[in-house]
Amino acid sequence: MTALPKQYVEGMVNFFGYELFVTPDVLIPRFETEILVEEAIFILDGFNGRGRIDILDLGTGSGNIAISLAREVKKTKITASDISDAALEIAAKNAQLNGVLQRIEFVKSDLFANISGYFDMIAANPPYVASEEFGLLDPEVLSEPKAALDGGPGGLTLLRKIIEDAPVYLKTGGYLLVEIGYDQADAVVDIVNSSELDLVEVKKDYAGIDRVLIAKNNG
Repeated sequence: MTALPKQYVEGMVNFFGYELFVTPDVLIPRFETEILVEEAIFILDGFNGRGRIDILDLGTGSGNIAISLAREVKKTKITASDISDAALEIAAKNAQLNGVLQRIEFVKSDLFANISGYFDMIAANPPYVASEEFGLLDPEVLSEPKAALDGGPGGLTLLRKIIEDAPVYLKTGGYLLVEIGYDQADAVVDIVNSSELDLVEVKKDYAGIDRVLIAKNNG
């Protein structure tokens, strides 16, 4: 029997300086995802003076992205969605722990299925492990929820759907930020170039690995 990762045993992790509850119902937040949050904050700083900023955290899991943005960026109204009831419960508990429960609306949704409205930013850390590589993962990683890891063939199934559907929900001038796998940059750039979004850049993490796709809806 595979031993649980220490984060599940301890029941807490630190992400972007904030303490979060974690259970085997949610993916353990990774340091790499802080790159997405940093880039989101940098972009949102340019939204000052526009009034309320509407953000969608698609597939919120533990709520790490939504909570960090709510704490770091004022005047935000965040919708945090997930297909898992258990994940939404953990995310709401974390929002309460970090004092931002009133600024985050939690919605049960399979990607955009139950999402309405228009957003200045959509952020997502979707499953992007290729199905064909799933068995090669570290045993501790395999103890995390498969639905939060398995991205289908090439790991691109959900990435493609998010990129293709995002323009419907982004305001003109709105941004999409998506975490991607280490070898997926060329493929996701091709998907963006075939979509209604415009590529801004692919941001590397601190290990020099392509990690965050940034695209924009220029209308």
